[in-house]
Amino acid sequence: QGAGSTWWSLLFSGDAVTRRALVIGAGTAFFQQANGSEAAVYYVPQVLRAAGVSSEHRQLQASAVVGLCKTACVVIGQFSVDRFGRRVMMLTSTA
Repeated sequence: QGAGSTWWSLLFSGDAVTRRALVIGAGTAFFQQANGSEAAVYYVPQVLRAAGVSSEHRQLQASAVVGLCKTACVVIGQFSVDRFGRRVMMLTSTA
């Protein structure tokens, strides 16, 4: 596959390994956006305003805390997958 290959040509005329990597990468990106977790972070200031937190500074601080918690959960998840494996993590998350 040359440097000028497009994703379309890789998907339909590339080898199976390249096609699989492209589908997994595109699927991961799609579901990351489709699950709505970023929307929750986006609307934290509006939710806090509706809850009575009038200070914009406090709203931004709360948004930062939500972002830090989200980052901490991602890091913990990454280390957990490394330690226990993907299969165990999937089975426990769906139990």
